[in-house]
Amino acid sequence: MVAAASFWLSQAVLSVRDAGLSITHPGALRLMVASALLAPVGAVTGMALGAQLRRSAVSVVGSVLLLLFVPMVLGERRHLTAVLAHTTPLKAWQRLAAPGTFEQPYPWTVGGARGWCTRCGRSARRW
Repeated sequence: MVAAASFWLSQAVLSVRDAGLSITHPGALRLMVASALLAPVGAVTGMALGAQLRRSAVSVVGSVLLLLFVPMVLGERRHLTAVLAHTTPLKAWQRLAAPGTFEQPYPWTVGGARGWCTRCGRSARRW
């Protein structure tokens, strides 16, 4: 809901300057859905990490490290770091939000990024 409202408000402002896009623009709907799913996926990931660590301060620090700092360190040039980067929600959102295709040594598909949606749904059913 927030992602949709943000999209339409920003497009209303941009349309005054003839720079707005419609929701039917290629990739606009995908980006809006990816942005809407980023917060719940981050919350479920943080809850799962909190359940494993069982200490509030350690859980908060671990969640920030896992969701924000680890994706910045992981690169796409080596196979191991590319595979680890593909498992983070931030990199999945960036892949879904990026227009076009990329030439990477170890590419991943949009379906791999969509895997976070199914993981989030499965773990929500367990709770």
